[in-house]
Amino acid sequence: MRQAADLTSSISGEGIKEREIMDTEMMEELKLIFVEEMQNRIASLERSLGVKDLTTIQQLGHKIKGTGGSFGFANVSLLGADLESAAKTEDWQTIEKTIMKLVKWQSENK
Repeated sequence: MRQAADLTSSISGEGIKEREIMDTEMMEELKLIFVEEMQNRIASLERSLGVKDLTTIQQLGHKIKGTGGSFGFANVSLLGADLESAAKTEDWQTIEKTIMKLVKWQSENK
């Protein structure tokens, strides 16, 4: 009987609402971690641009593309895709512009 009562209370509206609040809070924490990690990635991109390291730029673009959308930053994910593609074609102008867009995004999301 006790297990049935526990199950009933866990699926009640109150239990669901508490779970939603916890999920929202956790997602906000994860977003903050993502933004902090992006500072490191953007710094690496800037260094890689300075030494013309296409391999690192392509790899970081790929990682940004894959993670941005997962944390609610679809625009960052698109910029990551742009970086990855530009690195593959050695399009330095697009790489530089895209990194500048990421720097701007970073300053807006500190």
